[in-house]
Amino acid sequence: MQFIFFDTAICIVLLLFLRDAYKRGHNYFYLLIAGVFYGLFLEWATIEQLSTYHYSERFIISFQGVPISIGMAWGLIIYSVMLFSDSSSLPGIFRPFLDGLVALNIDFGIDVIAIRMDMWHWGIGLEDEFFGVRYGNFWAWFWVVVSFSATYRMLLVYDRARKWSWLPAIGAIMGGLYGVVLTNHYIQSVFESRYELTILVTGLLALAIVAMNRPRFYLHDKLPLIHIVLIGSHFFFFLLGLLTGALFNPPLLLLVWSVSTLLAVAMHHQVLRSFITRLRRVKDT
Repeated sequence: MQFIFFDTAICIVLLLFLRDAYKRGHNYFYLLIAGVFYGLFLEWATIEQLSTYHYSERFIISFQGVPISIGMAWGLIIYSVMLFSDSSSLPGIFRPFLDGLVALNIDFGIDVIAIRMDMWHWGIGLEDEFFGVRYGNFWAWFWVVVSFSATYRMLLVYDRARKWSWLPAIGAIMGGLYGVVLTNHYIQSVFESRYELTILVTGLLALAIVAMNRPRFYLHDKLPLIHIVLIGSHFFFFLLGLLTGALFNPPLLLLVWSVSTLLAVAMHHQVLRSFITRLRRVKDT
């Protein structure tokens, strides 16, 4: 039942986002579509390259072992984190790092629950590494988003005249996949003996880069919708974990989910506060 629930929810949200992206212009629409295809390709490439995990066969539609809804979810996540960082004062060159960190926090809250619902399997015990999730997964999530975002933004600057609005999207798929394969190779071969430390140092450096710039965030009409993904995903998996009992296996998972969700709220508190204020003003008029 949770597979039908998940696939249906992803399809509904994607339709909402597609409508929104289409209204905003070609660049946004192509970005979202590219994110979906990128998600499918990167999952297939990673499974083929590393063979460290596999998906359940109970998803409604899959291609080459990758559920279509997972590709959709990647598109939604990448689109949301990039629009979120674009609403900040952070210099453009550093925004891919913020994109990677925000996406990584989403994964902290959902992966540990998803594997306990048999949505995918890491091939290790539920008590191993990070509650059954391989540490390398967090390395992959970070670079999956950073590689795509950095390539897209670079090509968007190159195509200032917007003559080829499809170019940044297509280029981001290729550049992102190259980044995924390359970083997977490095973590598997070059840093294999100390990959936990490499992952930790990479995350801390990215966090330091963002923190030193002290970005501020500004509310505009893109943000309420993307928060369906940025914050809503945490509560969506909380509901699934609650209904299936996965959230309490072990009970410490509730703490993991809570920390991840509180971090999400903290990251978006300026925007959320402004949005609530705007709603109150509308209500009073």
